[in-house]
Amino acid sequence: MTSFQFPTEGISYTKAEKKIINYIYQHPSAVIFMSIQQLSEALGISESTISRFSRHAGYEDFKALKHHLQKSLEPDVLSPADKISRTLHTDEASSFKKLLQKQIEYMEDTIRQLDFSAASEAAGLLASASQIHIFGKGASRSLAQLLHFRLGRFGKSVHMIRSAGSEIFEDLIHIRSGDCVLLFGFQKVPLEVRVILDYAKKQEASTILFTSQIYDSPENRAYINLYAYRGQPEEYHSMTVPTALADALVVLTADAMDMPVDTLNQLHQLKESYSKEIPR
Repeated sequence: MTSFQFPTEGISYTKAEKKIINYIYQHPSAVIFMSIQQLSEALGISESTISRFSRHAGYEDFKALKHHLQKSLEPDVLSPADKISRTLHTDEASSFKKLLQKQIEYMEDTIRQLDFSAASEAAGLLASASQIHIFGKGASRSLAQLLHFRLGRFGKSVHMIRSAGSEIFEDLIHIRSGDCVLLFGFQKVPLEVRVILDYAKKQEASTILFTSQIYDSPENRAYINLYAYRGQPEEYHSMTVPTALADALVVLTADAMDMPVDTLNQLHQLKESYSKEIPR
């Protein structure tokens, strides 16, 4: 995993520079082999902007930036994702196999970039929360429902925030200090998520955001941001990694609660007592 980090103390980056930062964080082993022209074409950002960014970030030029990036990588520069990519270019695999291989690539990228201490802290927040509020819009709603189901089995008070425009305010008024709010906002953070983040902070509730952005503006940041790579902006956005991340968070939460076996046993007994009426 790369330890490479751009300086943030006392530095304000432009929107274009943040785009460059995100790309470099997400594709470090690819960037070290790219020319400034290739990076410019990949991002749709001028070469002069990339040059200015390199100096702004404290490097003599783009070449020096790449040198420091390469130094920070593991001795084996080719990551598992790179190796998979090379295999796909020579292997006569079916398109279905290639799609599955891409999911592995996305998972490897996430593992390289994810802050695991933050993930553990997120589980602790969910375990200790008085109430849990979950919001997911579009495809993310399926993940919100999954977490609502899983966390509810642990005896937690879990509430879904409605995603139909102004109806969210009917649910926001129930957020209190000591609660935890779990949200999804990947490539673009929905306006509803920004509103919920702002209100939750005012109520002194903790917030957890699933995101595909490593570096983002303060208004798009939760107390804890959990990174999940879903593919490049122009690609089909996979939900494989966010789903795996959600499942892992459920298991970590159970562990932080010291395994809520009483609630699960009660659920099992309840199902057994009504097994004739509603077969399992």
